[in-house]
Parts: sequence; C-alpha cells; structure tokens
Amino acid sequence: MPTFEHLKVLPFLLEKVEAIAAEEGGRKRLRISGWASTETPDRSGEVIEVGFFDESLADFMRTAAMPWMHDTSDPQGKWESITPVPGKGYHAVGDVIDFGTDLDQRRLAMVDEGVVASLSVGFNAEYTPEFGYFDEETKLWHWTQNGKLIEVSPCTIPCNPDTSFQVAKMLGMKLPVFDPEAADETKGATPFANLPLADEETAWDARAARKHLSAAADTEDGTDWAQYAKGFLWFDRAIKGTAAAYKLPFADVIDGELQAVWRGCVSAMSELKRGSIDIPEADAERCLKHLAKYYKLFGKPVPEKSADGVTWLAGEEAIIEELRFCDDLERLTGSAEAIQNITAHWHKQGRILTAEHRAHITQAQATLTGLLEPHPAPEEEAAPQGALSLPDVVPPTLPEVVLLQMPGE
Repeated sequence: MPTFEHLKVLPFLLEKVEAIAAEEGGRKRLRISGWASTETPDRSGEVIEVGFFDESLADFMRTAAMPWMHDTSDPQGKWESITPVPGKGYHAVGDVIDFGTDLDQRRLAMVDEGVVASLSVGFNAEYTPEFGYFDEETKLWHWTQNGKLIEVSPCTIPCNPDTSFQVAKMLGMKLPVFDPEAADETKGATPFANLPLADEETAWDARAARKHLSAAADTEDGTDWAQYAKGFLWFDRAIKGTAAAYKLPFADVIDGELQAVWRGCVSAMSELKRGSIDIPEADAERCLKHLAKYYKLFGKPVPEKSADGVTWLAGEEAIIEELRFCDDLERLTGSAEAIQNITAHWHKQGRILTAEHRAHITQAQATLTGLLEPHPAPEEEAAPQGALSLPDVVPPTLPEVVLLQMPGE
C-alpha cells in the first residue's frame, strides 16, 4: 500500500451507478458519479475547500487511474472527469472496469449493489500556511491551496458522516451529463487562498492593483486567470477569462508577491455591506465569510450590520472616507478632461460656450480653489481607540479647464 501525507474518505457516497453494455470484444464497466470531496467538515476536523487541488488537477487527469481502496498498485478503472464546483467540492465521473478476472467481477458487483459506495481522496500536503489555515473559532483545519492530488478511490468507510448514496442498477440507463454550472450554488465566489498579509499601513489603489495583478498573471501562453482571480473575491462565470469578470479586489502584488492589503479588505467589506456590488446573495455571503478570515488574520473584529447601519471601527471609517475621496477625485479628473475635450470640439465647429456654461465652470473653479486653500489645523485631541492616523492626501493634478473665447461671445 502506498503512503500519503493525508488520506481522506470523504462525504458524499456515489450518486449514480450505470451499467454500460460492452461493445463486441470490449470490457464491461460501471459508470459512477459522485463527490470525491466536499467542503463539509470531516470526522478528523478538516475541510477541503475548492481550490485546494486546482493546481495539481491537470497533472492528475493525465493518467486519472482509479485505484481500488487506495492501493495505487491495483487500479480498477479510470476517471473521466473531476470538476471543482465552488461552494460544494470536487465532483468525479469515471468507469469501474471489469478486466476479466473473478476478482474484477466481484468488485463491480459490490459497487453495483452499493456495498462499496463511497469515494475518497489521497493527497500530499502539510499543516502549514502554504497549504491552509486553522480556524480558532471552529477548531477546524482548512485545506485551501497547493494540495497535490494523488488518487481518488472507491471505498467502503467514509470519514465524513454527511453521506448519501443512490444506486441506479437499470441496464442501459444513461447517467445525465454532470453540469458544474447547475451544481454551482455560488456562481463565482473565489476560494480563500490564505495570502500573506501586507503591512497594515500599505496604501490601497484598486486600479493600480488590477494592473499589478494582470502583469503578475501574464504568461507566454496568455493570462493565467486562476492566478489573477486570487486577488479578487468574486468573478462572473459568464465572462470568465476577461478582466471585466473580476470584482471586489482586495490584494496587490508587493515586491513580487501577492499579498492581502488591509485597506483593500476594508474597501471590499464596505462595498459588500452597502450592497453596491450586483452579485447573487449567496455569493455575497460567501465573500463576506472570505473577508472575515482576513479580518481575523489582521487581528480585527468583523463589522456587524444593525438597524442603525454598519458598526465600523474609527480606523475603518477613516479608510472608507479616504477611499471615497480618492474615487471622487478620479471621477472629477475624468469629468474635467471630458469637458475640455468637448469645448475643444465645439471651438472647431465655431460653437459658443454659453453664459450658463461659463457660470457652472466658474462655480466649479471657485469650489476647487477653496478646497486647495490652506486650512487651519484642528486642535489636537486624543485619538479614539482603533483610530488610524492617515497620511495627508495629495489630490491628483487636474487638467486645466480653458475658458475658450469663441466667435460670437
């Protein structure tokens, strides 16, 4: 028998078994379909999250042998597909094959009769942040990334108590094709990747973070979207594989390493709590749970929503206010550039900048001038507990709005 760092006989027993009539000269086989692993806690206090096997799955499927009872020297079939389904687990479809011996016939009969009715996985990993994290609140170890899938086997004794099995023994019955989209209850929430944490005072610029993430995911074969997705909480499966699909960024590439940024987490939490992002409710809940894990890693309490709104720490309120201020500045810059382009176009056409237009621009100019005037420093007060001292915000240079002198004025 082979040895593994971990061997998991996991929850869901096989959903279906289908007897496939052998072609002339071919071999008899049973098609089986079920969950190789799920995100349900098992009896040993561990959870395999979707994303844990993603990097090794392609290598596994190059051979995709189906060992009998975890004995990799004794294959009994082959897996046709193993599909990650966010929010649920890894779904497997494959064939148990009769290779012509009495033992093979006995094994197929045990599967057909439901005596052997579970699936389990063997993988290599260690209890380190490279592979997962321990949740102090639930006392569960979560496997999240870099797991090397070694084998998936039919077996008899499930490690996870949450088991169910349906056997269909009608000859000629065809199993429906597994549809991961239909099984996916959370359409695009990304799995928790336990990223290293950036310094808490690290600045946050969502647009710059997107550029850094894109550059880091750029390969000779194109964009590695799985890598790009690690910096976001959610993606739209309908347009997966495009930058527009990814929402709620919270991480940035710093010194060549993808790191979770505290201000990015606060920004994403604010958008989720305000409901400003149009995503399914189930996805929003999953994203909040994802963020809550980073809040704990940063040593921060998760903000609670009440009838009076969301209870933020003073430091969080200051961060949210600053981020909104910077967003408004960017929109202001864009509007000023658009106005300048329009007035230049009008000038070429000989059109007139009306007195009403000039009055609006003059008013905006006066407002900005007042904003840039020095303000007296407030009297120093003791900072409230949890308050964050913010650096001075330097507004971006706005394009000069030229008051054009047009014909007829």
